Amino acid sequence: MSKAIRIGAGSAWWGDRIEPAALNAERGDLDYLCFETMAEATVSAAQVRKRRDPGFPGYDTYLDDRMRAVLPGCLRRGTKIITNQGWINPEGAAQRIVHWLRHFGASGVKVAAISGGLITDRALELTSTILENGKPTSTLADSLVSAEVYLGAEPIVDALKQGAHIVVSGRVADPSIFMAPMMYEFGWDALDHRHLGAGNGIGHLMECGAQVTGGYFADPGFKEVPNPWDLAFPIAEAEPDGSVVLTKVAGSGGAVNLMTVKEQIWLRVRLPIRPNGTTGWVPETALSDLQPVETWLRINTKAFRITLVKKGKTVFSAPVGVGQSQWPTPKGQFFVRAKLEKFGGAGSVYGPLAFITSATSPTLTDWPGGGIVGVHGTNTPSLIPGRISHGCVRLKNPDILRLSKLMPVGTPVTIS
Repeated sequence: MSKAIRIGAGSAWWGDRIEPAALNAERGDLDYLCFETMAEATVSAAQVRKRRDPGFPGYDTYLDDRMRAVLPGCLRRGTKIITNQGWINPEGAAQRIVHWLRHFGASGVKVAAISGGLITDRALELTSTILENGKPTSTLADSLVSAEVYLGAEPIVDALKQGAHIVVSGRVADPSIFMAPMMYEFGWDALDHRHLGAGNGIGHLMECGAQVTGGYFADPGFKEVPNPWDLAFPIAEAEPDGSVVLTKVAGSGGAVNLMTVKEQIWLRVRLPIRPNGTTGWVPETALSDLQPVETWLRINTKAFRITLVKKGKTVFSAPVGVGQSQWPTPKGQFFVRAKLEKFGGAGSVYGPLAFITSATSPTLTDWPGGGIVGVHGTNTPSLIPGRISHGCVRLKNPDILRLSKLMPVGTPVTIS
């Protein structure tokens, strides 16, 4: 297992500035310099241009500029380069990089090209149905421009194992460009999810380049960043255990601190809106007091059983009533939005207490709140268990009161 390694960002998109990459190559004391230059729009534009201009080489149009700028520093330091500047022609990009290596008098530098992401010639054979509309895939034959798949870190790791000093690819999942050096140097297995989870998080931050050094954080007059016109690109000092220190070249523009880094971390959240299953993204900084969840509520509509699990152990179980066939309880992944205490009392149709979930009824769209599905008590406990409600989950009043002492707001809910 290797000691800590230093990985520097060379770009975060096709049109990114070249000067910060050159700075990292010259003064970053790097083991690896990684370039992320592709997006879905980039590869599509490359395919369209290739159709219009047969002379277009198919790789990053700034490949020459970037290699001219960083190769001298990388060659002196022994810094390896990983880049997806190959776009739709990784082999051509590799040959062009060899040209620049010769230009700078380098010898013994092995360049590897990774292909396999372009599947245009066989895309229609791989599936028969378009998932979005259910139409046959063959209906795309006349309009299909290109089809690409995301490759992962494994082929980059294989290239490094074979002695490559520079690895150029086409479409690779963005964080994988930065995670591959960690997998290779630290011996992380492709199924080592704990380490790969950390590596993927590091890769996500690094592939966004100057956003980590203040580009996403800066708001002059409110959130100041030194020299925002000359932001450096980040450097990751990664450890074998998956921990990392994010930094930049000393004296360069921008800042790397908790605020600039967290501004870049967005969390995917479930939204309590129609249709069920809708998700969205919010910056972590917009959420206050994030806490780990130790409980999980599971509702089985066939077995008429509700179960609360805490730290992997069942701490509560009770029979329930669920939606009738014409008003089914929706299935899926949800969460507890709120707890309404003193909801109605022992004689209320809803019982003394209710939990409001993020689920909505698929049929009762005209109900108050859009048909929000709750978990609550009942004044007719004799009907439990069974299909008795308009979609909500009913418990006997002693059971809902017992559950209320065990389940906090925010608990994930699985309805099956």
